Amino acid sequence: MLKLRLVFEKTGRARFLSHLDTMRIIQRALSRTQSPVSYSEGYNPHMHLSVVLPLSLGLGSVCELLDIRLDTDIDETAFLSALNAALPEGFRFTQVLRQLRAGTDIAWISYEIQFERMAGMSDDIALALQGCFDGRSLMIQKKTKHGIAPFDVAPYVKNVVVQSVTQHTLTCTAALSAQSPTVNPTHLLDALQVAMTAPPDVVLATRLALYDAEHCDFLQIV
Repeated sequence: MLKLRLVFEKTGRARFLSHLDTMRIIQRALSRTQSPVSYSEGYNPHMHLSVVLPLSLGLGSVCELLDIRLDTDIDETAFLSALNAALPEGFRFTQVLRQLRAGTDIAWISYEIQFERMAGMSDDIALALQGCFDGRSLMIQKKTKHGIAPFDVAPYVKNVVVQSVTQHTLTCTAALSAQSPTVNPTHLLDALQVAMTAPPDVVLATRLALYDAEHCDFLQIV
């Protein structure tokens, strides 16, 4: 049995599909292409595949990871081409990894968040956004296993860069803690609501890259 990790993109309207819908779409594509996916044994066999750190609903990504087991080896180029042809708009597999690191090694995830710059906003809005991450505490109410509790987002946000892209658009790139604790763009936006009187509206948030604890590219070190 061969274990592989596939890197795929989930963008556009596909970001509004749930994790369960995403898995169904991928499973259908694998079935249509007659890919040599390994199945479990028993009364109700299922494909051996799983997504590492699944996306929250509404987020896009260019670096999702699908772990899969195959019964036979594949030609990587032909496999990706056939699979992508069977997928709907918004999904695209980009890479096959043959050496796998543990998913628990992912410590940071880089995101790009696009904001809409509304009419009447100050020209210094990018500086104001950047200034929210100057080391101050950013307290929010975070849902935990034990209920809602105060949580300081600031120590779990790194490498923040805010810039004006167009007259109407701002982007913020930042690395957020991936696990223990998990911080996602929603937590970041909650913090901005507290730190700013009138933060700009969010248009889109996308995962850009995965990093280990030393902030090295997770996909480049195996």
